[in-house]
Amino acid sequence: MQFKLRLISAVVLALFMAPQSSSAQSAPAGTRDANGRILAKVVVTMNEPGAFGRPATGLAFLLVGEDGDRVSIKTNDAGVASTWISPGEYRLVTPDPLTWDGFSYTWDRMVYVTSKSAVIQLTQNEARSIAEASFEKTKPVRTSEPAVLSSTPTMWKASSPTQDLRKTAPKPVIAEEPSQTQMNEAAPIRRPAARSRQGMWFNIGSGYGAITCAACTDAYGGFSGGLSIGGTIGSRVRLGLGTTSWYKSEDGATLLTGTVDARIRFYPGMQSGFFITGGIGAGSIGADLAGYGSGSEFGFGSVGGLGWDVPIANSVSFTPYWNFFNVTTSNTNTTVGQIGIGFTFHQ
Repeated sequence: MQFKLRLISAVVLALFMAPQSSSAQSAPAGTRDANGRILAKVVVTMNEPGAFGRPATGLAFLLVGEDGDRVSIKTNDAGVASTWISPGEYRLVTPDPLTWDGFSYTWDRMVYVTSKSAVIQLTQNEARSIAEASFEKTKPVRTSEPAVLSSTPTMWKASSPTQDLRKTAPKPVIAEEPSQTQMNEAAPIRRPAARSRQGMWFNIGSGYGAITCAACTDAYGGFSGGLSIGGTIGSRVRLGLGTTSWYKSEDGATLLTGTVDARIRFYPGMQSGFFITGGIGAGSIGADLAGYGSGSEFGFGSVGGLGWDVPIANSVSFTPYWNFFNVTTSNTNTTVGQIGIGFTFHQ
């Protein structure tokens, strides 16, 4: 039995680690990795009248997170910059202006990244400031952090086009090098962490179970599994209904026990998939002996355990788990320890 448990643990560990090694591969925007991070993409296209937009290549951005961490990204030949980041609010700013068709453009926006809003599309219509490119050519090369991070960003929307500076060009603005004090005071706006769980969910799992009872002299192994379904409350709690079961048939004797219960899942971390589960409800114990007949009893049932949701798709997680459940009737009681693997489907 110990050999079987070690074998099952090794299989669970191998399956658990597999999604993490593949998460770094190419994936669409909004994909989550094993650590709960989201693949975000910034797409920059410069529009031209009567023509298709052209990608802005080699444009550098800084993403400033709520905890002060900064990520530097740059657009490729297709005008796309990609990075893995945790869900939440970020300040997206260009340290250096983009020279385009005789003018210079910069962007400074607050963006909110979730699995459903992981593509950030930019054109010159969302530019925060525009200056004449001829003046920018005379600026010295910047060797420190951009001064724009010392200012307060604004939520920008693409509802109205940028002014056509070919008709009226504004006075160029000189961007001064920031002082050490300005760089130390450049802090992002802190907001609550992003909500990473929402909507309906469904879980199915199966594995190995070991049962003990009041009259048992040893633990007996058998097939075990369960189902659960429910909704999400906030970003840490999921509620629903669940079932558990354990089954063993050998030499003409069959034993079956399980529960139907109200279930709760609690996630201590905002981004981690680790959860604690529990539930209370009704339980049953049934037996069938060849030549003697069958019988069953009903009583109180309870469930507890641990699990981990490992994202493998936008709405599917691989879920290794360890549970125990107890059924108590007027004549006896049983306790089952479960270890298994399952899948959680969620919105």
